[in-house]
Amino acid sequence: MLVAVTSRPRAARRALRAAAAAFLILRLAASFTGAEAIELVRVATDRVLHPPVEAALGPRCGVYALAAEGEAHQLALYRSDSLATHWERWALLPQTAAGAIGLAITPHAALVVAVPEADTTHPGPGTIWVASVPLDAPAPAEALARFTCVTTPAPVLALAFDASFARPDSVAAAHLAYLTAAADTIPRLIEYCRSTDDGLTWSTPQTMARDSVGLPALFARSQHPSVVDLTFARAGFMRWRGGNRHGARWGPEQAVRLGVLSDLPGGVARASRRVFILSESDVHQIVGAPSPNGGVNWERTIALARASDRPRMPSLDWGGGRFWIAYAQGDSLVLARSAANPGHPSFWSPPIPIARTRCVGSPAIVALPDSTAIVVFAAPEGVVWSARARATR
Repeated sequence: MLVAVTSRPRAARRALRAAAAAFLILRLAASFTGAEAIELVRVATDRVLHPPVEAALGPRCGVYALAAEGEAHQLALYRSDSLATHWERWALLPQTAAGAIGLAITPHAALVVAVPEADTTHPGPGTIWVASVPLDAPAPAEALARFTCVTTPAPVLALAFDASFARPDSVAAAHLAYLTAAADTIPRLIEYCRSTDDGLTWSTPQTMARDSVGLPALFARSQHPSVVDLTFARAGFMRWRGGNRHGARWGPEQAVRLGVLSDLPGGVARASRRVFILSESDVHQIVGAPSPNGGVNWERTIALARASDRPRMPSLDWGGGRFWIAYAQGDSLVLARSAANPGHPSFWSPPIPIARTRCVGSPAIVALPDSTAIVVFAAPEGVVWSARARATR
């Protein structure tokens, strides 16, 4: 009897612990798949979309997305409502996604940038194709698009693009940085030019860096819209330059102790004086470097995703008081993280599960003024999804 009486509490405790463990596993599994908090919205329900995918913030918190549509891979602009719960095709543009593409929103227009397919039989100057679509145009808006070209001294292989989303009565400059030659070509230049008329005309290209440089990235949507940040790789490490007066004046190149995989694009974002640079490192981690004083000094590198998790293709944005990143983990997950202060790994939220699916290309992330973010990514079989991520701390 004594043995039977004492064994019942032990058995009950074991059963209770087992039930609690099972409940915890179920909760973790549900949150990991995003079933509880993340709703996926298909950008195009009746059309096939392909990567690359870009996204940008528009007026009244609407989000614009750029993808390649159909068998011809023709560039198409989609726009959402303020909650990103509904998307419409806004414009179908004549350019195909043969090379790099970019998307930015000025106070008056959506700017689409594309690099035409290289003509290897007739090498010569490269061309950047720019479409400016008025924001007040109803769908379909392609009939109102205006087109211009920027001719470069060599075939363009990569570009980065952003725009100052400022008040309509203030100066709003669109910024373009592009690479002029292949990795094994010297000299290899990063050229920069700006537009103050919604992409219709561009300034004379200015050389920002040369020789062993990697792909450029730009950011110009911070609390100081007159400031532009440029980052790129040189000899395996990230570099940074800051521009004032809407890119009319640039400071010297600064070294950042942040290793990067050869020829993979990094990312840069800024709040006020706080700047953060993101890259995929040479040991296959997603790493970042913060500056607390506008790029004067850079603090130690922090790791945001481990090599053992096989992270890849990170993207970065700032808005609503938070830095946001999105990335793919292996071939089966899309994740996001955020932080108000990016200076230490513990300041970042745990990984937020967006979707359990393969991400084709890099996911795009757009930080919103309400401290949430929209993640847009391409999945297999011609599907592009969007989802709203909410900060967990």
